[in-house]
Amino acid sequence: MFKEMKDAGYVIDTDTYIQVMREFRTRKMVKDAVELFEHRMNSPFQYLPNDCSLLLRAIASTVDPDLDLMSRVVKKYEAAGYSLLKRDYEGIHRCLLSAGKFDEAEQIVRTMNRAGYEPSSIIRKQLIFGLCKARRLKEAIELLDEMEAQGCVPDVETGMIELLSCCCDIDGVDKAFLWFGKMVKKGFDADAGLVDVLVNGFLKEKRVIEGYQFLVELVDKARVAPKHATLKSLIEELLGERRLEEALNLLRLIKKRNYKPDPEPFIQYLSKFGSVEDAWVFLRALSHKQGKKDVSVFGCKRVFQTFLNEGRHSEAEELFRKCPKYIRRNPEFRIHFSSSRSSDVVAASA
Repeated sequence: MFKEMKDAGYVIDTDTYIQVMREFRTRKMVKDAVELFEHRMNSPFQYLPNDCSLLLRAIASTVDPDLDLMSRVVKKYEAAGYSLLKRDYEGIHRCLLSAGKFDEAEQIVRTMNRAGYEPSSIIRKQLIFGLCKARRLKEAIELLDEMEAQGCVPDVETGMIELLSCCCDIDGVDKAFLWFGKMVKKGFDADAGLVDVLVNGFLKEKRVIEGYQFLVELVDKARVAPKHATLKSLIEELLGERRLEEALNLLRLIKKRNYKPDPEPFIQYLSKFGSVEDAWVFLRALSHKQGKKDVSVFGCKRVFQTFLNEGRHSEAEELFRKCPKYIRRNPEFRIHFSSSRSSDVVAASA
């Protein structure tokens, strides 16, 4: 049709062109849109800003993006003396990724490089994330290696968390751990997000103590500050395996990081399995004060309550007698322990 119009000496005015082109893009009639674009570029009318970018994105957003059509648009655009901007490539890249066209998206990144544009970390992260989402782990790692060869040092922003998570899901935490170690040796800095992925990988495989040891080692040697959520999850799993000492170590780490401690998993554990000494150590760890006998008032309230609810009256009373005076003289607590109250009166009069 456009050839016939040209042969007959007709041209499409700008208003009509804009209206028809918008309709073609909306209806995904990209082949017709490309032909219309070529006709326009051969006409005496001035090029419309963003026309090329919008058309390329329309092609990229189709179910099966046609790279030949893209090439035709770019060639016609460049033949007119224009050059694609970095944002044009990035827009095409996003559309291809959204359509799951990872091979085509990789090709766009290479084209960007040839055009002299350095892909941003966001572009790289999007591609790695897309490959990981499609469980194409090998290709994601190859892309990361290619980035390194080009002098781009991997970081969290380039999709390392997504890649490590994918590695855990597909190959298991052992291989993910080896890959993580390899990256650290290359100078990559571990961060809380990566630690969270690996710890959760250990937990999914029911290897709780290994996850704990890994986290503690990183905190001690690499000075990594783990996420609050990571510590909470690990504490719950440790208590599920009756590893109170390790869980208490993480509780102290939570307080050291000024995170808000969650006493409930400990209290539930102590009510069923904990000794008086276990409860005492917990109350000390939960306390905000550093004195030898300072304990958490809130913690005492919850522990006494659960011990009594479980019928462990003698142990609750033994723990009560072990507490400092500001707990033993608190009316809220003393009402539950009459014998202890009498003992305190005798001790006070002596």
